[in-house]
Amino acid sequence: MSKSPTSHQLTISGLADIQQRSIAANELVVTFPDAMRALDLFQQQNVMVLGWEGWLRYPQGTVGHSRQHQGTIDLSAMSPQDAIATVRATIMLAQSEWHATPEVAGAELYFCITTSDAAAQ
Repeated sequence: MSKSPTSHQLTISGLADIQQRSIAANELVVTFPDAMRALDLFQQQNVMVLGWEGWLRYPQGTVGHSRQHQGTIDLSAMSPQDAIATVRATIMLAQSEWHATPEVAGAELYFCITTSDAAAQ
């Protein structure tokens, strides 16, 4: 899937490869391994992460929001490091729950991560 370059690919070093795998053109919606790597990059570059929400990719290729994995509320009142730690821990919990009992058989769980840095969207 080819996407036009967005500003975050120019400002967050190392994020371009992850964004290329995003299932949404204007948001960072990625698999668990890519979510963990993106959080590492955001932490290294002190990017404020506001939260996340779960998305599902269904067997036929369509995508939608997860009812079970809602993510977090707005974390903007936290420090960047605390927000990233909260997002990391809750994404890890969601992934563990997904492996134990998938919300939809045959679907894949993705993570939409939102930051305050418009360049990282």
